[in-house]
Amino acid sequence: MSKLLFGSLLLFSTIGGSALAAPTAQVEGGRTTVVLSEDFVNALGGLGVTPAAIAPARLNLHSGRISFPIPAGALDLGSLKGDIFHRGGLELAVPGTKVSLLNFIIDTTGKKPILTGIAAVNGDVVDRLRLFRLELTEDPVVTESGTLKVRAVTVTLTNQAADTLNAVFGLDGVFKPGFVVGHAYVRTHIDTTIDVYEADEDDL
Repeated sequence: MSKLLFGSLLLFSTIGGSALAAPTAQVEGGRTTVVLSEDFVNALGGLGVTPAAIAPARLNLHSGRISFPIPAGALDLGSLKGDIFHRGGLELAVPGTKVSLLNFIIDTTGKKPILTGIAAVNGDVVDRLRLFRLELTEDPVVTESGTLKVRAVTVTLTNQAADTLNAVFGLDGVFKPGFVVGHAYVRTHIDTTIDVYEADEDDL
């Protein structure tokens, strides 16, 4: 068997149009890396917006890459429905205004994958917003060692994110829905063994 098991064989296999039964996998470790688009970086620069990573995320401005550690999550290996949690975030700042986008969750339980995040302005939490739409351009891959790889996922602004950024920075429609922020690459470990913890009286 090939070392790489393509998602079309493992994750999206069908028989007679019906999805094959597949286990739910816990997700832990690894990271999601986003290669920011040149248009997005140039737009920020033109507006005088300074991007920074919120730890433990890491940003390399030279390469335009920002990465977010994955602490947990759960996915159905047949439908890919589930979520993947991330630590850290992205800060966008101009003098007097600081927008923090953090605690991202990739949510694939709806009709289309979406990335949500907590939005805070000058330290005050606004809400958890639907920030980015996600579009797969390649099939996911699972290695025999249990590593899930999802490559070249197109990341675009949602209506809610575009409206929020324009309002906070006082812009007239500079950010528009569908604006390509970059391309994401997910690499994480999956574990189909789900242990059940039985509490005793001392734990209650």
